[in-house]
Amino acid sequence: MELPEGWVCEPVWIAESDDDGFARGGLEFRPADSPDIRMGLYYYTDPYGICGTGVTREELTFSSGCGATLYWEELDELTYVYVFYKDTPGEYLFEAHYIPTDFWHEERETILSILDSAHVGNGALKESEAFAV
Repeated sequence: MELPEGWVCEPVWIAESDDDGFARGGLEFRPADSPDIRMGLYYYTDPYGICGTGVTREELTFSSGCGATLYWEELDELTYVYVFYKDTPGEYLFEAHYIPTDFWHEERETILSILDSAHVGNGALKESEAFAV
C-alpha cells in the first residue's frame, strides 16, 4: 500500500472489540497531523455486514482489476465509510468510523488512491476459485 507524503500507517490487531464484537487485523492510516482520524484496511476473521438504509453506494474497480463496493453515509458533521472488496480470499474491508464529513470530502480521492495501491489477498485462492474446486 502506498501512502502520500505526510501520511502515516501502522499495523494493528484488534481483538473482539466492545464496539462491534469483531476481531480484525490490518493497516490503519491517516494524515500525520490528524491523530483523531481512525481508518484502515482490515482483514476480518468473520463475515462483516452493514445496514444499507440511508447509505450511498458506488461500484469501484481498482487498477489491479479488483472490484469493490463503496458505501458511505453522512450524518451531519460526521461520516462513516466502508469499502467491501469483491471476490477476495476472506473478508477484506476498508472502514472509517465517524470521520469528519469535511475530511471525507477533502480526502476522498486520496483515500481511494491509497486503496487502489493496496494488494489484497495475494497468493490465496479467491472466493470464486475456491468454489470452483
